[in-house]
Amino acid sequence: GAAGTAHAAHDDTIGARRQGRRRRDQETTVPIWDQMGLIMPTALTLTALSYIGFTAIGAGLGRAAMGVVFNVWLRRAMGACFVIYGLLLGTASAPGRG
Repeated sequence: GAAGTAHAAHDDTIGARRQGRRRRDQETTVPIWDQMGLIMPTALTLTALSYIGFTAIGAGLGRAAMGVVFNVWLRRAMGACFVIYGLLLGTASAPGRG
């Protein structure tokens, strides 16, 4: 009767919705290789730019650090610390000696 007709109409509505959704999905679907063709060069370019940037920063910091290391006063201070450390180490009693 009427209940069977209502169920059939409801099922038809669900079926039409599913078909509409399928049609929409097909319209908006981009093949994966088209996406990969865009993503891969973009990712490679960004990776290369990042690597080049950090390499340049590292080279600049390295050059600055070498300028500081070759500074005469810093070398003298480091030498004094080395001598003081040696003296303290020599006066300390070795473990087990007492």
